[in-house]
Amino acid sequence: MPDVGQVELPCTKKELIIVVGAEDHYSGKYAAPHRLMFMAQAVRQVKMTHARYDKVSVFWFQGAERVISNKCSQISGKIEIDSDCYGKYTPKQVKAFEIALKQYVPENKLLIKEAKSFDDVAAQANKKTVFVDGKTCKKKVRDMYFFGHGTPDVGFWLSNGTGHYLGLKNNVYKIHSESFYKLSTQKAQVFFYSCQTGNKDKLYKDTSMNYNEYIQKLKDESSAQFIANKWRVTVKASMRRTNYGPTWKTGFSGYWDEYTGNRTMIDGKVWEENGADAPMVSGDLSWQDDYGYDDETTPSVPKGYFDYVPK
Repeated sequence: MPDVGQVELPCTKKELIIVVGAEDHYSGKYAAPHRLMFMAQAVRQVKMTHARYDKVSVFWFQGAERVISNKCSQISGKIEIDSDCYGKYTPKQVKAFEIALKQYVPENKLLIKEAKSFDDVAAQANKKTVFVDGKTCKKKVRDMYFFGHGTPDVGFWLSNGTGHYLGLKNNVYKIHSESFYKLSTQKAQVFFYSCQTGNKDKLYKDTSMNYNEYIQKLKDESSAQFIANKWRVTVKASMRRTNYGPTWKTGFSGYWDEYTGNRTMIDGKVWEENGADAPMVSGDLSWQDDYGYDDETTPSVPKGYFDYVPK
C-alpha cells in the first residue's frame, strides 16, 4: 500500500534535482584537474539516468570572489596553471556545462540555474506543480544528488568561500519532507558525493564502547542522518573522504598526459563534454584517521557509501 498521503495521481511528475557545489578549494597547478570535477560528475549522472525523470533541475554554486589573471583565458594544453587563476567558474566553463547537459535532456524538461543560496534549491524542490508536455501536473522530487566538498562540522559545502553549507546547522529545514516522492515501491533517495557527510564532527575515538557502537554513534550524529530524519528519505553518504580521482579515468596526476580521448581545457581547466569517465569513490581518509579505533591496525571508520534511513 502507498504511504499515507502519497497516492499517485494520473498526472504526477518525477523530478531529479542535482546540486553542484563550488570548487574554490584547490589553487595553483591543482586547480586544473579539480575545478570542473563536480560539474563533470553531474553531466555523467544526467547522461546515465535522465530517462527515469520527467523534469531535471540542475543548480550550481559559485565560489568566492577571486582576482583572475587575464592569462587564464590564454592557457591551454599541458601548461602549469598559475595560482592567479584560482577563482570562480568562468562564463566559458558554465556555458560548456550547460551545452553538455542539453545533449541529454530537452530544454522544455531541463532547468539549469546558478543558485545564490540554498533558498533557490528549496524553492524548486518545494514546488507542487510543474509544466511539462503542454500541461500542468503535480510534482514530487524523485531523487537528489549532491556533488561537492564537505566536512563533518558543517556538512556539504554549497560554497565554502561565501559561507553557504547544508548540514546539521544549515538550511536543511528549508525543504519540506512532503516534497519527496514516497510511494511504498518507489521512495525518493538523496545521494551525497562529498567528504564525510556521513561522519560525526571531530569524535576521534571512544574505546568505552565497542567498535560497532562507536561507528553507529558517528553515523547517528552526522549531517547525513540529520537530513534523513528531517526530509524522511534515505540518504546515501560516505563516512570517509570522497575520492574524485576517477572523474578523469587516469586520475588527477595523469589527467592530461595519459589520456587520448575527448578531453579539452577551458580557461585552463580540464573538461569533457560527455561528463566524467567514472564515478567518484569513498576514499581512504577521515577525520578519525590520525588514530585507529584501539590500535594502529583497526580501521577508524569503514569505507563505502552507507544508507542513512529516517529515525
